[in-house]
Amino acid sequence: MWGPVPGNRVPFHASGELRRVFHMWSSLLVGSGAAGAAIAEFGEMERLEEAGELRTAVQDRVRAWREADRQAGRAEGIELGIELGIDRVRALLRRQTERKFGVETAGRVAALLAGIGDPERLADAGEWIIDCGSGEELIARLERAAWSRPVVTAPA
Repeated sequence: MWGPVPGNRVPFHASGELRRVFHMWSSLLVGSGAAGAAIAEFGEMERLEEAGELRTAVQDRVRAWREADRQAGRAEGIELGIELGIDRVRALLRRQTERKFGVETAGRVAALLAGIGDPERLADAGEWIIDCGSGEELIARLERAAWSRPVVTAPA
């Protein structure tokens, strides 16, 4: 009764319940992907299986899912890379500020730059670190910038 099936195909005539379940599963799997619309009837499913197209339709759907996952992964990776790059730029600006103006000024600058994600604005801040002659001048410039807001610090 059970044994190898020529061509490794499931014998659809073996069980009505198996056919029904397989039809539901393959219809969900194939859906409306690259291979076409969902399989509407058992007869259509059998015709596709006999022609070898059902397997192709399922394979096409799985390939489409993989590609969609790859695209989503790429987008997430790019976004994460940008975030990490911005974080590193902020860290570099803090170190440069600390080296030139000291720890206290560096802490205030870091707070001012914390919400900045635009590389151009961070580049402006980097130029101001070079151009400014004092930490107070740098802080004032950052606070005046349209993309920054002053940070209130507690009295010492």
